[in-house]
This record gives sequence, structure tokens and C-alpha cells, in this order.
Amino acid sequence: MAEEIKGTCVILAMGTFLNGIAHIGLTSFPCGRLGEPPSLVLSESIKGFGIESGRLKTGTSPRINGSTVEYEKNVYAKRRRNAMAVSFSTEQNPENKAVCWITKSTPETHKIILSNLDRSPLYTGKIKSIGATILSVY
Repeated sequence: MAEEIKGTCVILAMGTFLNGIAHIGLTSFPCGRLGEPPSLVLSESIKGFGIESGRLKTGTSPRINGSTVEYEKNVYAKRRRNAMAVSFSTEQNPENKAVCWITKSTPETHKIILSNLDRSPLYTGKIKSIGATILSVY
């Protein structure tokens, strides 16, 4: 179902879905969140209007098995009390339920990382994008 929305300015916050690509090691494939499809038709539609788009790297943290973490060796990071809503239609700010821990790595871990950068799409140049920034279009 198509819907027409008129305005002097439109902002699309598509997250990872707009012409999304996942990188797992040196393997890449189109997707939104893992297992969900990317928004390819919307990407082409936007391009058809002559609107330039780009890609920002998300720097998503690796997922780990929580049962393998020795939490007593880490520092609990307190939650930010005042989480903010990101939609004008949200009537009440959401509760921040994020649980974060601060940990430190070792020289051995650094050695492993540095000796495997050739297996990282970010360091091999396979990912060609910039970090998060504010883009203005007039």
C-alpha cells in the first residue's frame, strides 16, 4: 500500500536496511539485519529521484556467548538514566535496559588481532565507507 506524505523536508532513517550489506569475515551478501532482506526497491526509487545516498559503517560489536564471560573480572557500566525517544510520536521515554560491562584485553589478544587484520573486511579495503557523521542536504 502506497502512501503520499508531503513536506518541505523528508528524512528516511533506514538503519542497515537501505541497500544493506552484511560482512562476515571476507564474505559479503545483501541483507538488512542478519536473515532479513535489504530494502533494494526503495534504494533504487531514491536514486531515481536523483537523490545521492551513501553508506556509513556501523562498527557493530562482535557477538559473544555470555556464558563464557568471567563477569567478576569486569566492571559493570552503570546505565544512563535518561534514555531518549527517537520518534516524535513516542509519548514516554523508554526505559534503558542495556547492560554493559567494561573489560580490558591483553597483549596476547592484541597480537592475535594484529596478525589477523588481513581477514577483516574493514582493514582489507572491502568496506569502503566513512564513520558516522551528520550530513546536510539543501
